[in-house]
Amino acid sequence: MKELDIIKKISQVSGKNDKRKILEDNKDNKRLGDLLDASLNFFRKFYMHKWDMPTNVVSIETDQHDTFINLIMRLEARVLTGNAAKNCVELFFERCSERQRDIYAKVLRKDLKAGFSVDTAAEYFAIPT
Repeated sequence: MKELDIIKKISQVSGKNDKRKILEDNKDNKRLGDLLDASLNFFRKFYMHKWDMPTNVVSIETDQHDTFINLIMRLEARVLTGNAAKNCVELFFERCSERQRDIYAKVLRKDLKAGFSVDTAAEYFAIPT
């Protein structure tokens, strides 16, 4: 779950060189690469724009990375569509902590708001531009 902290840290620093340094220091983090690819790769579409965020928050954070990657792969492949997709997304977020909800929702919306572009991320991770 270190990748969530890295994304948060990148969004909090203001300088482009500082962001690049963080990305360079973590270029071997495959899980971070997965999230950046999902968020910044404009060839990938998840077809999910609206869902209701559950009100209950999980107090003990468990690793949801693989579950999230599996979910977005199913959305991308159109295995899940319509209400079934919405229900699966909402069910996924019911099992997430507040921090996980924040980052995973931004990735799903493809709106990371971390202050760097796909070109910057592609210098360190295998993301098509």
